[in-house]
Amino acid sequence: MLNILAKINVLIRSYEFNKELINSEGADTKRLKNIKKRFDEQAKQLFDDLSKAIKKERGKQEHFSNITLRKNGIFEKYILLGQNTINCKEIELSDNKIPVRHNFLFPKGFFSSDFEISEYFTTLLLLRLLSITPLNKLQLILIDTNSLGKRFRRLRLILNNDFVYNQRILTYSKEITQALRELADYMESVLQNQLANYESWEEFNEYNPKTLLPLKVLVIFGFDDEFNNESTLYLNRIVKFGIECGILPIVIGRCEIEDERDKNKGELINQLKELSDIKMFLDSTYDGLESLHLAPHREKLPSERDLNKFLESINSFYREDSQIKYDISDLLNENEFWNKKSINGVKIPIAKDMNEKVIYFEIGAIDSEHHTLIGGRSGSGKSNLLHAMIISLCFYYPPDELELFLLDYKEGVEFNIYTNPVLNHASLVATHSDIQYGVSFLEYIIEVKNKRADLFKKAGVKDFKEYREKTRENLARMLIIIDEFQVLLSDKKAMYIQKLFVEILRKGRSYGIHLILSTQSLRGMQVDINEMKGQIGNRMALVMGLEDSHNILNSNNDAAANLKGKPYGVFNFCAGVKEENILVRIPFASESALKQELEKMVAKNQKNNNKVYDGDKEIYMPQTFNNQPHILTFGVINNYAEDNLEINLNRGRHIAICTREKKCDMLRVVAQNLKDRNVYFVKNLEFFKDLDNIQNNSFVVIEKYDDIKDFILSAYECNMNENTRNFKAFMEQSESKNISIILFIEKVQVLNGNKIYDFIDHFIALNAGAGVKHILKDEGALSIALDAWYHKEFYYNKCYGDIVEFKPFRC
Repeated sequence: MLNILAKINVLIRSYEFNKELINSEGADTKRLKNIKKRFDEQAKQLFDDLSKAIKKERGKQEHFSNITLRKNGIFEKYILLGQNTINCKEIELSDNKIPVRHNFLFPKGFFSSDFEISEYFTTLLLLRLLSITPLNKLQLILIDTNSLGKRFRRLRLILNNDFVYNQRILTYSKEITQALRELADYMESVLQNQLANYESWEEFNEYNPKTLLPLKVLVIFGFDDEFNNESTLYLNRIVKFGIECGILPIVIGRCEIEDERDKNKGELINQLKELSDIKMFLDSTYDGLESLHLAPHREKLPSERDLNKFLESINSFYREDSQIKYDISDLLNENEFWNKKSINGVKIPIAKDMNEKVIYFEIGAIDSEHHTLIGGRSGSGKSNLLHAMIISLCFYYPPDELELFLLDYKEGVEFNIYTNPVLNHASLVATHSDIQYGVSFLEYIIEVKNKRADLFKKAGVKDFKEYREKTRENLARMLIIIDEFQVLLSDKKAMYIQKLFVEILRKGRSYGIHLILSTQSLRGMQVDINEMKGQIGNRMALVMGLEDSHNILNSNNDAAANLKGKPYGVFNFCAGVKEENILVRIPFASESALKQELEKMVAKNQKNNNKVYDGDKEIYMPQTFNNQPHILTFGVINNYAEDNLEINLNRGRHIAICTREKKCDMLRVVAQNLKDRNVYFVKNLEFFKDLDNIQNNSFVVIEKYDDIKDFILSAYECNMNENTRNFKAFMEQSESKNISIILFIEKVQVLNGNKIYDFIDHFIALNAGAGVKHILKDEGALSIALDAWYHKEFYYNKCYGDIVEFKPFRC
């Protein structure tokens, strides 16, 4: 556009020169007409080109009467603010307004003592910035001691948007000082860290488009007594160095030195004088285009209706995509993919603080903590944090350096994405986990810990680090991530489960085993969590209530209760000590980003021992059983190894299957188990008249035991009829003949007072309800209350007192 204007300027100057030359030689009407004709033709073409160029520019940055939201991914290198009008008498234009284009970021901030024109300018500028800069990279700091916030009245709809503006308009000395201190600290951090190898904010963003530094705009209306000596010092630094790191200061006020000894204020006034004057900026025109006779022409602000519509579109964007501040991929350095070793612990980028400094999550190092507690109420972004952590861990460490175990107690939805394809690093991904499986898993981890203890002892070393350094074997660190772990401690087994947790927390650190426990709240558990918390130094808290903030962080640390929501969090790597809080912004771990990284990892290397456990998945009966003659298989035990539930008939001969809803499936399972064996399916007591006809080493299956009254064995033989006595005699002789009885019982209460109970060695109960008490009635020493088993599927060996939860085969 500027190039075209320059050509038009040259054309006008040439035309005026030629016209004057002809007139000086004596007016030649014909020559003048020819010159004018050529001028009009050339001017028309140039102005057609100019019109297209302006239309192209306005396509990117509209008039304020038609301003719309753009979700740009990078910062613009220029900004359209204000207009010039062409007032050349040689040209007649229907629209002679030319948008003024300024390089962005501006070379310096702005200052004025004119409040009215400055209010217009700041509104104009902020609207343009809201429309063209990446919305998730624009932050406002607004101070108005002059009118207590009224100067920003046109922008009131945007002021409640935490992503753009996360505090009230500041008017009092204390809050102004705090805000300026934080901004000065941010500036200092950026200058010393992100810009250490770059000349400016613009250069950093040009070379790092995935990790853009934000634009921070500081607007001050009224520089008066509310600015104390400390805040003046901070503002002085911001005015002097802010532009270098993307801080645009705009100061409006009458600055006078009342006390000559006020050195800070004197220095600041000198700094302000070096800033761009707002009126001169608004009245600026393009240089070197004198023939166009350009004049400034201020743009109209949008109507209140159009303005509110635009501001609401910004708010709607953040309501729909509120977690988007930056993506987890921004923290993944492709040059370091699978490059790290876990010998000295694990360290990964996980978030950024308010100064755009990357915050690292560290666990297992000599000078770091060894276990982590994560808390956040529903909707706080806890799941997103877990995903960001998992993908960052698996990006930087290869599978032979880091072994993950993921257990989900949140309706089985959080870790599903790691099951297809299965995450390389995950030796276990457990969805819809139940408590029994969790207990078995923790017991398995303790077994692993004990095996490592023996391994280290043989190697003559004391811990994981020393073992790796001495043996140079790739023994992986183990990270156990349990979402909603408090479910495990809300059961009647809670005391036992807590002991398992405590043993891992206390001793796991030496063997490279670390726990990351996530929860919505620590309330409602059956144990005193403080014994566990004392072993957990890393605390990561998202938005939550005051009580939960005290529980997760520390008894006097309420920082998490003051969070406004995602993507913000409080990280504390010093057992919740308040002074060690770090306010962070957590990256968004989108599903597409997770899948992209998973596919890349699977393509590079796939472990063969990945295990997926789905607590809701049905287990179907195999086509054949390869059992030994004395073994029957009925399902899969609910333990980490998912062993088959095998009933050993050498440990008791007779089986009662107590079920109603799944009876048909169990009948088929029994039939498949007994295939090619000598089996009698009995429907009445006539079968037991002649016991000699029943072969040794056989099976007798009674499908409807509780439907036939004569099957009930009374405690008094005088009350039995002949059929019942025959049945009792058979039960008494069956064991000596290696005959096994399998009874199907629908109404479990039939066992109450029934002597048949004395003959049964094995019970399979499938959702037996209150009937459980008739099965486990002799087990007063059981560590778990009977009602815990009412709606579970379990196997109970009465001879040995064994009881296990299992999943029966489906057919």
